[in-house]
Order: sequence, then C-alpha cells, then structure tokens
Amino acid sequence: MITLSPFRFSTFPYPAFDKGCKYLFMNGPLFTSAVLRWFANHAQIQDQRVLPRDSTKRGNFAAPKSMGVELFSLLAVVLTGGVQAQNDAMVDLSKLEVRSLQMIYAGTPERAWRTANQIVEAKREELRRNLPALDETGRLKFLRRLRPYDVSASVGSGRAVAQAALLAKGVVLESILEDRRAARLLGREVKHLRAEEKTFTWRFLKITVDSVLEKLPANMALIELVRYRRFTKGGQVAEWYGAAILRRGKEPVFVPARRSAAEIDVAVRAYREAIEAVAGGVVNDIAVERGGRALHDWLVADWYPHLSGVQHLVICPDGALNFLPFGTLLDSDGKLVAEKGTIYYASSGRDLVAREPANVSAGPPVIFADPEFGGTDETGYTPTGSLTGLSSLQFGKLKGTRTEAEKVGHILRETGEATNYPLFRLGEDATEAALRSVHSPGILHLATHGFFLEEAEGGAMSLSGLALSEAQATVESYRRGEGPDPMADGILLAEEAGSLDLRATELVTLSACRTAVGRTEPGEGVMGLRRALVQAGARNVLMTLWDIADEPTGDFMEAFYRSYATSGNAPLALSDVQRKSLKRLRREEGLAVATYLAGAFILSAQATPKQDVALQQQEETARSKLAALEAERKAAAAMVREDAVRPPGEEREFAGIIFCWCPAGTFQMGSPVGEARREIDETLHDVTLTRGFWLAKYECTQAQWKAVMGRNPSHFKGDDLPVELVSWDSAQQYIAKLNGEDGPGNGLRFALPTEAQWEYGCRAGTTTAFSFGNVLDGSQANCNGNYPYGTNSKGPDLQKTSPVGSYGPNQWGLCDMHGNVNEWCEDWYGNDFYSPGQRDPKGPLVGSLPDTYRVANVDSLSPHRVRRGGAWRVIPMYCRSARRIGDGSRANRSNSLGFRLAVRAVNAEKSAMAAGPDQPDGRPDKNY
Repeated sequence: MITLSPFRFSTFPYPAFDKGCKYLFMNGPLFTSAVLRWFANHAQIQDQRVLPRDSTKRGNFAAPKSMGVELFSLLAVVLTGGVQAQNDAMVDLSKLEVRSLQMIYAGTPERAWRTANQIVEAKREELRRNLPALDETGRLKFLRRLRPYDVSASVGSGRAVAQAALLAKGVVLESILEDRRAARLLGREVKHLRAEEKTFTWRFLKITVDSVLEKLPANMALIELVRYRRFTKGGQVAEWYGAAILRRGKEPVFVPARRSAAEIDVAVRAYREAIEAVAGGVVNDIAVERGGRALHDWLVADWYPHLSGVQHLVICPDGALNFLPFGTLLDSDGKLVAEKGTIYYASSGRDLVAREPANVSAGPPVIFADPEFGGTDETGYTPTGSLTGLSSLQFGKLKGTRTEAEKVGHILRETGEATNYPLFRLGEDATEAALRSVHSPGILHLATHGFFLEEAEGGAMSLSGLALSEAQATVESYRRGEGPDPMADGILLAEEAGSLDLRATELVTLSACRTAVGRTEPGEGVMGLRRALVQAGARNVLMTLWDIADEPTGDFMEAFYRSYATSGNAPLALSDVQRKSLKRLRREEGLAVATYLAGAFILSAQATPKQDVALQQQEETARSKLAALEAERKAAAAMVREDAVRPPGEEREFAGIIFCWCPAGTFQMGSPVGEARREIDETLHDVTLTRGFWLAKYECTQAQWKAVMGRNPSHFKGDDLPVELVSWDSAQQYIAKLNGEDGPGNGLRFALPTEAQWEYGCRAGTTTAFSFGNVLDGSQANCNGNYPYGTNSKGPDLQKTSPVGSYGPNQWGLCDMHGNVNEWCEDWYGNDFYSPGQRDPKGPLVGSLPDTYRVANVDSLSPHRVRRGGAWRVIPMYCRSARRIGDGSRANRSNSLGFRLAVRAVNAEKSAMAAGPDQPDGRPDKNY
C-alpha cells in the first residue's frame, strides 16, 4: 500500500490548483497510479514539497511555477477522463496533451499545433487497436474516454481538430455497420474479421484532412462542429463548441463559439420549443427571432471572415447542434442564413469522400405511403417513450400521405423516363418485407411515421425507426407480452435500415415525423436513421426535425421534387425551395410560422464518384437549367395567354406531325346509364382540364416511326398506315427520342395522352356514344361491321388497318378516334379511379385488372395500361367514346394496337414551381 502525506499546495502558482489537487488525491483510487507515474518521470518530493526534475541534470530543479503549469495541465486531462492509468499507451498519450497545452500557454502555438497533430495520430492507433474487441456500448465508452478534440481545440489547431473529427465522429455506428456488412459479404463472424486485416479494414481509419480537401470545390466549405472540454490558462475547464472550417487550397482554421456549450444547448432547446409551439397554436415571432439571432451570434457570426467566395456550406453538427436548422438563423441584419447560399448536412466530413463505386445500376423510384398499421388503437401517435417491448408507441392512420405519394408519383412520371416510372407500395402493401426487398432504387420515398425512443435494450441503433404496415399490431402484441418476427413486424429500426441495399440510391426522402431526431453522443452525432441510411449507401437523405401536418408536408415535397427533377441536384433543390418558402411564408405568415413549416427539412449528403470531381460543374449546370426554365416559364405564360383565344381544332405541325388544338374545359367523362352496352367502369363524372393541349390529328404512322426508330415492326405494311405491334414501352422509347436533346422536338414535350385527354379529344364536345352520333356499322370507322351498333344494317369489315385519315374528322379535326387501331394512353388502368370533380387527372398510382377479368390465379395489381378507341378487328360497341380497355400489360404487342401523340409547350406550372414566386430576388446571395 502507498500512502501519500499532505503536500504544501501553496507552492503552486495558481489559486485554483490547490482545490484541484485536493480533488485529485481525495479520489486517489481512480487517479493515483497516473499521478505517481507522472511523479516518477517529472518530479521529486522533498520536505513535503513537489519539485520538478530537470531531465538533463540530476539534482537540479527548475522553478516551481513551470512545474505547476505542467502538473495543472496533467490534472485537467486526468479529471476529464483523458488518462487511463491501467493503459501505458494512454498515459503516454496524455504526456503529449500536456506538452501541447504547455506550448500554447508559453506562446508557441506552432509547436503546440504540431504536437496536437501527433496526438491525433496516436489516437488513430488507439482506435485501431482497441475498438475491434468492443461491442457497441464498449465502443461508446471508449470514445468518451478518448475525448479526441479536447486538447486540439483548446490550442486552436484547425487541422488537428478536423483530423480528429474525421477520425472519430460517428465511428461507433460506422464501425458497427461496416462490421455487419463485411460479415454478410465475407460469410464470417465479426470477431474473425480483424484477424485478417488484409481482407477487411475500417474505411474511416484511412480518411485524412488532405483527402477531404481534395474533394471540396472552391466555392464550398466544410464546417466540422465539435463539442469539447476547453482548457484555459486560468485553470478553468468547461464544455464548449467550436468549428473547424475546411476549404480547398487553404489551411483549416478553428473557430470557438462565443458561449459555453451549456448556454448554447439551452438556447437550442428554447429555440426549438418556440418553433414547435406553432403546432399547438402558439405563434411567438419575437421568441423565434431572438433565439435565431442569439444562436447565429454565438455560433455562426465568426465563421464569415473565413467564408469569402463560399456558396455552399456542408455542416457536420455535434451534440445538440444536430437538432438545429442552421438555415433559419438570423444575422444582425435580420437575414436568414438560408438566403446566403446552399446548406446541407453530413454526419462527418468522411461522407464527402467517395466510397467504392457500386457495381449496380439504380432501379426505378419506389414510394411507400399510407401504411395499414393494423391493430385497434389507430387514433394517435406517441413519438417518444421508454422501450419496453415497444409498448409505448402508438401509430395513427396517415391518410394525407397517399395524396402526397400521388403528387410525388405524378411529378416523377412527368419528368422521368417512362421505362423508369416509380413503383408504389401503398396501404397494406407498404410492408417491412417489401422495403427490405428493394434494391438500389434511384429514389426511395417513405411517407409514414418515424419515432424516437428515450431508452432501448438493444443499443443506440434501436432507439429510432420507421413504422410500416402492421406496426400498430406489433405494438399491441408487445403489450400482450408476445413477440412477432422482428424481420417482418412492420417496425424498421435504424439498425435494420443500415443493412438496406441503397448502394446506387440518389435520394432517400423520409417524409415522416422527427426522422432527423435521435440520441447524441459526444463526437458521435445522431444515433439513428440519419447515419444508418447514409451507411446503407444513400447519397442524399431528406428528413424532418419536428412534426408537421400532412398537407403542408405534401406541398413542400411537391415543390422540392419539381425543383429536384429540374436541377438533378438534391441539396440545391432543397436549398432553393426552402429559401423561397421561408421568404414567402415569413412575408405572409410571420417568422415563427415560416420557420415551423419550412425550416424542419434538412438534408444529409455524402459524395459519390460522379460528384467527387464535378460537384461545382454540376451545380453550375443546375443553375443554368433553372435560369433556362425561368425563360421558358415566361414563354409558356405568353403561350397560355395565346391559348386562351385559340380556336378548337386549329392545326399546327411539330416535328413533322400534324396536331389539333384541344382547349381547356370541363366535360362529362364516362357514359350515361342509358347508353347501350356500357360497362361498369364507365361511371359518368365531371372532369376539368385546366390547360389546353395539342393532340395528333392521326395515329403515329409507319413512316413517322421509321424516321425516328429506323425500323418498322408493323404487320400490315405501308408508310401511311398506323404503326402497330408496338408495346407501351416501345411507344415510350419513341417519345424519349423525340424529346431528347438531338430529337426533333425543339423543346416541346411529347407524351402519350392521359386517359382524360384522350376521351376529351375524342368527344370534341359531344355526349353521344361516338363523336359522330349513336350509330356505327363499319362505314363511319374501320371496325368489324358484321355486328353494328344502333342499327340492324351490317357494314364493311376490312380485316386490316386503313390509311390514317380515311374517315372524316370529328369536330376538332381529329381522325380515327374510333377504330383502326387501339391507342395506348399514359395512365395505369384503375376500376374505381373515377370520382366527381376531378381536375387534370393522371390515372391511378398502380394498375389493376378490370373487375370483369379478375379470376383465380390472376394478380389484381398486374401492371396494365389503358387502351382506347377500338380497332379494325373489334365490333362497334368496343369503339365507343367511353369504352375503356385495361386488360393489357404494358409489354403487350398486337397488329391492332398503336398510339397517337399529345404535345404541349413548356409546362408553365412546372416552370413556375421550380422558379418560384420570388425570382429573381429569391436567388441566394453570391456567397457567404
């Protein structure tokens, strides 16, 4: 046993040191071995006095003051957990920290910074040696003891802080997810992986400051925020925030916050409470303004001298700052940070360094919405609680998410390639199994409940997740003490989300409550969905910081997707839409409402190989597209004014094809009850088309097809005959070439008509069974006249197609709307799609078979597209204006199946949404 007698603490030069040393020796069991080791290396005890030992001359003692500084520094490090006495390497590491502090106190910052860099490299080695043997809890505890930022931030070394952040921030979750991914790929248990380092090495150990700086465009800055213990020369130790600012071609700098971490954390909570109170009807613009100004002053204001020429900020938060929407903060002039440039978020600067390129191609977008949560308690939603079998959660129906899915789906259909149309998982189909089976969709949109729990038995990755179909039934089973299959229980935990296949996914949208919320650990970031989805491979993850009602969320998502479809850049799209929304809502509703409705959305991003070299070029291209779109919007607005007085049936030629004008208007779609041979899916209802459109006068001819596609698939040959034997997919390929940059479209958008557009053009203002009346015997249109409609007189049966225009036009100049060939429409078929008062309908989100075709062994959700108009081989009753055909797969081909085109000028509505009402003043400033 070793006994320490009292020392004369008045020997030391700092008043606060007396108290600190007493604390040290009163807690001897924890710290004694570390201090004794320091004594053995640095000092002697004479006459109850501690004196420093000179390393060069035995018996020669330096001044007590310098020894006091060194021992004080050691004491500060020991008390903050930086020394683990049982580990010789950790004791040696603390010596470096002491030296770094001594140097900064002595006024030699360059030497202090060099030593700080050595400290970071030593900590890298400690992580490599110690982390593999620990589980998640052990790794978190180890990281807390390691405290990688304390000394580097205290001495102000921007490079050392940045390297420590790149090394340590988020490494617990990343290491766990990488372990599991490697175990799956290599077929070995995690504990055996580390014995074969050549086979598998943690990626984060290889990332350096220089490798990140290489990836940063000249107009972008990376802000690595860290929470650390700040050591001051006066002997004080306090929790603090600071920012390492990284810019290409410049040495990283470190900027400490103006207030302590405790003060900032309180301000963040108060700011968020003032914002979220809007949901309860409490609107306090003054509180939101004060909070936004204070946090800007304490955190952001000192960044600006280092951000000259910067247009994009990548912010990597720490601690409570993970829950702060930086774009809503206000500068001294009352201007939003979001107005100054693009802001997006990353868990760590490591996310800007591209991973190995995925050897997979992105699939079509997938949209999950309106899950059937099951159970009996679908009346509310509790987002937080204690995880005791998940029994504290409660998930209510989210009807508004289906509408949101419809809006997003239609935008993706309008702007994407037809062969890449989105897939929908709605209602009872929005299952966990369906989500697990998704492989690298280009876009994954999840409109459902998110949750965050305060405690969990399974670790931090079990604290947050998403609710899918049967989630409420699972909750109720936990309440009964039962346990469903965790792989199909409707509750996707963050831990499980990390194993999704998102390797080629460009965007994941979590249109759910509180999806950006989670528990934080010092240096570890948000422990939950945010990190898990990035680790799964998603390049961009869009989330919310607080709960927002379905309707405003849907409106925001619609505007975001329109902008994203235009620019192809998710961070830029979010920044543009959020900036415009904040400005408009602040002007119309006040600051609190604006911040609540538009400030909740944040985007976490990581780089991919295609972004590494060309991010700045991509952004400039996106800006050019937006500028061109603004010019198109003005041209479209002029055309809308012209369209208002354009007569129906006016003809115009586009790309060598003659089109007839169909004006905006309202008509009755479907058939009246008294119409002979009507079907049950022809419910009569009002439809309004708010914009006029051009519809091809004739079906697409074989000559027109060959001019674009270079071949003729038709059975009946002839340049002026309609092309047939074309599937819906083939028609879309033809349209894609027309719309391509090298196509003849010249900026116009060609498409198949929607089902509503087709019937509107076919009827041309009539309400009879056919546009020419209620009789068809094969003389008025090419069909099988052996079975006439509305008469007993039989007519011709050509048994082949006829040249387009062989029969007279309808009132709007359109020919062959009845017979000759069936015509593909853009829409999926839906039995119950009709509803009163529709405006610009675009068909259901998923296809189904007509009720009359549903039989055993036939999938009721098979992908069937609508065909209209009848054909040469069918009887006249199937050529009626209201007749709908929905039993054909989009891949079907037949010698009686073709199409005609619709075309419109630049979509003014889309242009206006993307450009926004604030242009040109809605654009960001040149830089920060």
